[in-house]
Amino acid sequence: MFEQFGQMLYQGFANRVEEIEKDRLYLAWHTNAARRENWSRVEFEVKVLGNNEEFDCECGMFAHMGMLCGHALKVMDFLDVTEIPRKHVMKRWTRDARNVLPEHPTHYQRDESRNKSVTHRHSTMYILAMELVRLGDTSAEAYEKLVSLFKNNMVEMSPFENARDGLGLEDRVVEEGRKWRETPANEFGDTSWTMNDNGDNLPALCALDKKLKKGKPTSSREKAPYEGKGRRSRFCSICKKPGHKWTTCPERGDLPKQPRKEGRCSRCGVAAHRKSTCMKHVVL
Repeated sequence: MFEQFGQMLYQGFANRVEEIEKDRLYLAWHTNAARRENWSRVEFEVKVLGNNEEFDCECGMFAHMGMLCGHALKVMDFLDVTEIPRKHVMKRWTRDARNVLPEHPTHYQRDESRNKSVTHRHSTMYILAMELVRLGDTSAEAYEKLVSLFKNNMVEMSPFENARDGLGLEDRVVEEGRKWRETPANEFGDTSWTMNDNGDNLPALCALDKKLKKGKPTSSREKAPYEGKGRRSRFCSICKKPGHKWTTCPERGDLPKQPRKEGRCSRCGVAAHRKSTCMKHVVL
């Protein structure tokens, strides 16, 4: 958004402003209107509503994209407006755009409670648990006290096991591993392999076998439009235009072709034979 706004601001300063009705109606036109394409409009009316609280341009870019156009920005500069009006600052272009997320990533919204985030809850509880372990490891009496607290808390927290508000990736893996261990062996067939507590060997989460096509793998790929052509264009040395060489140039006229050089031996310099058949340095 910042890059697009900078581009609109740069294009806006290529316009001039004429005041038609003070503080209400202005006309913005391109400085080089004669050099622009015939289909391109060069004049746009910009209406000022309220006390410089809203700028309505005829091009309709703000209504289409929610971003000010260069004509409105030029009029704002003409009126010495130093701050974008609040009406033209769309929420989806700001840092508060998280507040308008759909349902599945709602826990990332700023106005939502952080306790709904699985990652935040896991990190907080892990830090508190490690702090309790540190305190319980100070002495034998502290160890017995902490173990008793853990047992009592396990009893109190057991009813919350089945009431879950969402599982992360690691939780789903552990849950699938627990189901696998509790399922009889005759339902899945082969159970010769073992599974750890993290469910690392869960078949459903293993990578699929990559099937290679027959033949030598190709090294070609589809190039993106911004990469352009691989080879540079060649130009004619006579007319300086692409698409042909000087030998087939239509502006060549009656220029005779350059004679082909006669082949000579690279060893003795005599024509009519080559180095491979030269008899000058043949040892008899």
